Amino acid sequence: MSNRTEGEFKLVMNERFYEYLMALGLPSEKAQVVDSLKPTLIITKNEKEITITTKLDTHSTTSVLKIDQTVEEKLAALDVVQSYTTVGDDDITIDSIGAKGERGRRHFDFFENGLIMTLSSDMAGIPEATRFYRRLTN
Repeated sequence: MSNRTEGEFKLVMNERFYEYLMALGLPSEKAQVVDSLKPTLIITKNEKEITITTKLDTHSTTSVLKIDQTVEEKLAALDVVQSYTTVGDDDITIDSIGAKGERGRRHFDFFENGLIMTLSSDMAGIPEATRFYRRLTN
């Protein structure tokens, strides 16, 4: 596993994230607010786990994901999902299933200067969204 998949990353911009949130059912005003936020991700890992902390001002949320295992994960937009995490050389993929069987994916591609997170869903009518992060630390 590459060291590129660890570090601190600041959101720079979104593509189609507002549309993604609206398609998931967020009201327009709330989707606009969420789309405008610029959180920081802190990603650490060891041989068995990945920890992703999302920080925004004084608030933070943390997910502890087990590599190649399914765990319960609390997400901001949904209640609790079952998430399965795989790790490649320079990428992390988290496949999640919601309480009603809805499936979504977060795919992180890591680069020397940052990461690109792609959000997708198996549900019809939900566009793929892309979030671009700049690396702050290694």
